[in-house]
Amino acid sequence: MNRLISTVTIILLSANCLTLRAQEAEILQQWKAGETVSAADVEQFGEARCFEAVEIPNNIWEQMQGKTYKPNSYIGRKDLRYLRLLHWDYDQRIHLGEMVCNAAIAHELVDIFRQLYKAHYPIQRMVLPDNYGADDELQMRANNSSCFCYRAISGTKKLSKHSMGLAIDLNTLYNPYVGTRNGRRFLEPSTAEAYTDRSKTFQYKIDQNDLAYRLFTSYGYTWGGSWQTRKDYQHFEKELSQATKPVVMADEQFSSYLPLIKEKRVALFSNHTAMISGRHLVDHLVERGVNVTAIFSPEHGFRGKADAGASVSDDVDPQTGVPILSLYGHRQGNRPSDEAMQGFDVLLVDIQDVGLRFYTYYVTMCRLIDACGASNKEVIILDRPNPNGHYVDGPILDMKLRSGVGYLPIPVVHGMTLGELAKMAIGEKWLKEGNECRLTVIPCLNYTHNTHYALPIAPSPNLPNMQAVYLYPSLCPFEGTVVSLGRGTDKPFQLYGHPLMKGKYTFSFTPRSVSGATNPPLLNQECFGVDLSTLPYEKIWDEQINLSYIIDAYNCLKAQGKADGFFTSFFDKLLGQTYVREMIVEGRSEADIRARWKQDVEQFKAKRMKYLLYK
Repeated sequence: MNRLISTVTIILLSANCLTLRAQEAEILQQWKAGETVSAADVEQFGEARCFEAVEIPNNIWEQMQGKTYKPNSYIGRKDLRYLRLLHWDYDQRIHLGEMVCNAAIAHELVDIFRQLYKAHYPIQRMVLPDNYGADDELQMRANNSSCFCYRAISGTKKLSKHSMGLAIDLNTLYNPYVGTRNGRRFLEPSTAEAYTDRSKTFQYKIDQNDLAYRLFTSYGYTWGGSWQTRKDYQHFEKELSQATKPVVMADEQFSSYLPLIKEKRVALFSNHTAMISGRHLVDHLVERGVNVTAIFSPEHGFRGKADAGASVSDDVDPQTGVPILSLYGHRQGNRPSDEAMQGFDVLLVDIQDVGLRFYTYYVTMCRLIDACGASNKEVIILDRPNPNGHYVDGPILDMKLRSGVGYLPIPVVHGMTLGELAKMAIGEKWLKEGNECRLTVIPCLNYTHNTHYALPIAPSPNLPNMQAVYLYPSLCPFEGTVVSLGRGTDKPFQLYGHPLMKGKYTFSFTPRSVSGATNPPLLNQECFGVDLSTLPYEKIWDEQINLSYIIDAYNCLKAQGKADGFFTSFFDKLLGQTYVREMIVEGRSEADIRARWKQDVEQFKAKRMKYLLYK
């Protein structure tokens, strides 16, 4: 009898668990902001889908009418974006969040809140103020975090920055507004007296040591807690002049390139990053009557999920029926067959790169340009920002080391967009058969090389966020060593470590077999080392390529007599020179090694000037 009762109990518990999982899946699908979900369901749903900036859905727009949005001549629906976000509360539960903001800051806000989520930063509530009737006092008492609300500054007739969607109020009850009005002290929310003494320690408190403060200010936001005549501890805002017009991708500018491909057979070199308003470019092209005859896909495949270096098979796009021809891993020379080249007239390129010489998308593009040059095909590049386009650094590739992770004589960080790089490759005669190729580049709008552009979609499985993208130049060289850089964890390219570094470091991680890294280095071995996942962006930008991480790991293993075999032959291919490895082994300083490439970088910057499309 007891065994029967136990069996029935287990069945009932299992059924309850399944019901709960189904409910959480529905909550995610319908994005019921404010509800809690499990980490397992977030992983199954896809974390990337939980951090999005989209045009405001109809049901949200209807909800906003007469509350947070009122008819006006300053800002409209097209100027705003709806954000889907995840956040942890103080009790470490995961909540679905939502926010409406100005389109000019949408992608950077997604990245800021993604980083806060990764760090388990506590935010109690994040729903639209419409849930409180757009009553600022009520939502602040509820400790709600929000952005857009078309209203005046409290007690004035002047429009608030919230009216433009350029101000964010975070954990509002615990970080109140304190000022004076008509000579008397004024507090919002009125229930926040206990949190006005900022010398005290309490949950959700924001100060200058706080991660939210560091992230927002690194993006150019002003914190209300730094104001002189009044204090608004919950408040981060950005001037419209700082939040310049949003970058417009070339693929969004249909009128600029559709006439160029009219009545032509079009092949597309692209992957999952070519999204326009939630739909892929290929869908928009087919819908507009463009004859798309083939899609060429790069490393990681058309959907961007395959492991690094993995061979990817041909496929068919289920939405349009267009054949997908993989150019990575199983075709000779990783370029199209002669038969494939005969099937189109013009190649359209639309893919997000990250601006590194060892990131393979540009290599595939160059091989395609070669093939097009040999077959007298035209190439049109729909340009995209370079998230590492604000600097140039690293050794120039020695062409004796040319490979699939180093194809052109350029620095590790070249600071150019794919359009600019293609112009330079052709102009400098660096290609084999594509130097006479007919090339047209459609530039982005509102982009400069000083723009810190946050990618809305992860470009590959192991660059899941901007922290990884920015650390990539410094940590990717670990691929040519015995040290793990975090593949097989939730922080790839944000960690480094090795089992033998235990004596120096207490932080540890264990690489596992996961999607996008099914057989990572040091699989299932506990590695000790360094966590760089919360390193401020501005520090990464200032340091540029930081060789101290490699030097640190090398010296750590050398001290244990394990220096031999630390470097593999792949290291020289990644760095593009042998002297970096040789100088590390000799015990030379990072400054000595950087000095070796300084003059080469300056010469490269001068040479590339005539090919730049952006200031």
